[in-house]
Amino acid sequence: MRKIYLIMLLALGMSISNAQQVLPTSTRVSSTSDRAFDSWSISLYGGTSLIQTGDLTSIDNGVGDWNFGYDVELGITKSITHAFGISLNGNYGHTEQQYGPDYFAGYTDYYGISLLADLNMTSLLRRVDTKNPYKFAIHIFGGPGVLRYEAYRNLERGVFDQEYLIVDQKSDLGSFYWKLGTELKYKLSNSFDLNFRATYNMTGDEEFDGSGPSHFGYNNSNGANSDFEYDLSDVEEGKDDAFLTLALGLTYKIGKHDEHVMWHDPLKGLYDRVAAIPVVKVCEKGDKDMDGVCDDWDKCLNTPKGARIDGSGCPLDTDLDGIFDYEDQCVTVPGIASLKGCPDNTKVDTSIENLEAEKNTLHLRGIEFDLDKADIRPDAEPFLNNVARVIKLLGNKTWTVEGHTDARASEKYNLELSQRRVESVVNYLVNKGIDRNLLTPVGKGATEMKHPECKPATKCPEWKNFENRRVIFKLN
Repeated sequence: MRKIYLIMLLALGMSISNAQQVLPTSTRVSSTSDRAFDSWSISLYGGTSLIQTGDLTSIDNGVGDWNFGYDVELGITKSITHAFGISLNGNYGHTEQQYGPDYFAGYTDYYGISLLADLNMTSLLRRVDTKNPYKFAIHIFGGPGVLRYEAYRNLERGVFDQEYLIVDQKSDLGSFYWKLGTELKYKLSNSFDLNFRATYNMTGDEEFDGSGPSHFGYNNSNGANSDFEYDLSDVEEGKDDAFLTLALGLTYKIGKHDEHVMWHDPLKGLYDRVAAIPVVKVCEKGDKDMDGVCDDWDKCLNTPKGARIDGSGCPLDTDLDGIFDYEDQCVTVPGIASLKGCPDNTKVDTSIENLEAEKNTLHLRGIEFDLDKADIRPDAEPFLNNVARVIKLLGNKTWTVEGHTDARASEKYNLELSQRRVESVVNYLVNKGIDRNLLTPVGKGATEMKHPECKPATKCPEWKNFENRRVIFKLN
């Protein structure tokens, strides 16, 4: 029987190898003329087999011995893509197993045919910026199969020269088994690969190891110690037998193309096309000031390095105060050139001598805030210090401190934000020695903007929205 299965496996391999020659020339050309890569391969493996789970085992068998068997495998694979293929495999193998020292020993001859799904993890997870070809690939595979086996062992403890056929499992619907494994491939050439694979085979029954069907003799779980017809089926109750195969193999990639699809990087063609794109010189006259705008269209050819520019190559002036942003230290607030673009916040618009005469209409110019902020800007502190001086000079006069926002956000949020801005200013003045009772904080939200046309805020330049975000002082 063993010889018959070996002959069948070899015949399978020879028929696949000769298939290319049997087909008419016209058929071969028409089927591959539109493809750039080979997709068929045939592999032969040889290695060892070890029963890992069973009543009799090859590894943990009670004496610490390793009972090595052998396994031969022949498979043909059709690669559907660079990362996925389908494989039809045939196995012939032999396991050696035992239970306890000088106890029971047996062996199993098996023959299997399986249909496996093959996933190329190296191609599947390959980085897109990797351009160099690779020589190693890691595959995972798995699938169902049909397992035919004959299991033998001795029936009398310690008598190993008498072997009996315990199980004769035919290849039928009741002999399905599952294979799951991983494989490391090394590309020797465009035609051959060297492989190492480890496969875990789940037989689906408890008799593959030769322990026999349940209640073959005396039940081990009942403590029987008879020397004859000893039942081993309950040593490892409830667990299906499984065996491990470790094998080296050689793969031949069938076809006449230079490369097999499983070793092809699908992004390689993209890299080649990008590298072949000619470099187009856009700036005929260059870019003298290195601002990113070609001199062909640059209206300001001497823009300082690092300056923010518009599309024509000219520097920006965000607050429209006539001072370019690269020289303006207060980019969002209109200012004067002598203060490098910042406003003069050290002066109060109304003189101290006229405060009493104008007390009914006196408004002290306010301070502005950054977007969605209630923190006092450093450039506003000198002005607030002068406000504190004026309030002290007027003695017990009371003031209304009003907070305002721009038109962004909701009415409720703007009202809360304006109140926070007022409280921030009041706390600052109190820290400068002003009696809190002289200050009445009132949040107005966006109801009384300095520039009412800025509703919505997108209708106005940023400097107008900045002036709407303010706190002002009114003498009561």
